[in-house]
Amino acid sequence: AASGNVKAIPHHDEDKEEPDVVVPTKVINVHPVLDKTTEHRIRAILYLSVLYGSNTGTITTITSGASNVVFKFVVEELYGGRAPVDYALWLFFCLPIALLGTGLIFVAVVPFFFRCKSPNLGKESSSYAMAAIRRNYTALGPIKFHEVAVLLLFTLLVFLWLFRDPMFAKGWATYFNPIRPKDATAVMIPVILLFMIPAKPWEGAKSPCLLSWKIVQARLQWSVILLIGSGFAVAEGMKVSGLSQLLGEQLTSLGHLPPIPLMICLSIVSSFLSELVSNSAACVILLPVFANLARDLNISPLLLLIPTTLASNYAFLLPVGTPANAMVYEHGRLTLMEMVIPGALVKTITMVVTVLVTCVLGDPIFGMFQEAKWAAPVVMEDLNATAIPEFN
Repeated sequence: AASGNVKAIPHHDEDKEEPDVVVPTKVINVHPVLDKTTEHRIRAILYLSVLYGSNTGTITTITSGASNVVFKFVVEELYGGRAPVDYALWLFFCLPIALLGTGLIFVAVVPFFFRCKSPNLGKESSSYAMAAIRRNYTALGPIKFHEVAVLLLFTLLVFLWLFRDPMFAKGWATYFNPIRPKDATAVMIPVILLFMIPAKPWEGAKSPCLLSWKIVQARLQWSVILLIGSGFAVAEGMKVSGLSQLLGEQLTSLGHLPPIPLMICLSIVSSFLSELVSNSAACVILLPVFANLARDLNISPLLLLIPTTLASNYAFLLPVGTPANAMVYEHGRLTLMEMVIPGALVKTITMVVTVLVTCVLGDPIFGMFQEAKWAAPVVMEDLNATAIPEFN
């Protein structure tokens, strides 16, 4: 004891009692021990679940994905706002697809990795997970004023989108005739307020605003803006070169198909094209052509445009499909076959769900199987053109 060294087994040869020293005789592993194969499968399915959830959830609102935004711009340019499509109707149509598709994906993909058997993570695995969640939640601290303010502004934005010009009531945009503000106007209102409302109002004039231009410059996804803009440039090039008209003439050979099989074929084309190019570029290329085809076949353009737009978001096969695919492939250390095989299954599930929901809800919500009188006055030349939209 005089040397000061702590020994695992204390000596009691002397009469004086030594202080209690707690020395672990066994290293306790606080995490379940997994073999490398099980660990890799768990990592793969967690990363792929993020990928499948993000790509499937992108379809839910008309502003949540680049291809959805391109669809709205194309429809507004081709039909002058006469198409019965708004934020609320799109949400009512696509939310069942996202929910049903996500549930079926989980049921189908988990057995692919674990063969209907849950991995042996130990009895304490759930408590470890809850402890990690609780620790991260505690680290967030109490909600602050600027967080509440941003949440309220986001709620205001959703309210403005939903009630801008709903089909079931008179929206706020109708009071600004003949200007008719668009969804871009609704976005600019909370954006301007972000630059005006102080983040710490109790500090007075010294308080910074909720958002600064420096943060916008550093964190705004400028690539998305450039991508959509370049997509419209590609569409204009297709119009000038005559490629759009040529593709439309080639697709008229599918005119002998009934509307639903035709919609399925075009959705497959859109889905697989989005594996090679960005989904927004695929929509810019295909949507004007499909609109021209719908007019020639005298069917509702929305029957072809909406399912093909949704299908362009189902890029699950290759790492180059979307930025999310590339990040999951890299950080999850996946093999190509671990993306392709379950991705093909997920693509099939989402396509089938989209077709079924289109058959059930397409006509009640969008009138897809009725005569589209709102599309009749469109001139042929306008259908081959996709101008850059104006942001009000």
